[in-house]
Amino acid sequence: MPRPKPVKLLNRFQVQLSDHQLAVFRRLGGSQWLRQQLATVEARAHNVHELLAAGKSHSVIAQELGISTKTIQVVKKQNWFPE
Repeated sequence: MPRPKPVKLLNRFQVQLSDHQLAVFRRLGGSQWLRQQLATVEARAHNVHELLAAGKSHSVIAQELGISTKTIQVVKKQNWFPE
């Protein structure tokens, strides 16, 4: 059975993994798991950006979202959501 056509155009890329790493990747869920992880990271970065804009401190944001303050600093430095 052919797979359904994706909503967005999919780009192919190659990653070199050892046999063990590939087995772990497949056990985690493969490409679907990776897509979910990327969506989660983007959503979390957006939450951090909104909370920083609201004037909350790094420690308060870290406690609310259950992440480290280092993660907040990285998101802030990368500036994923420019004004």
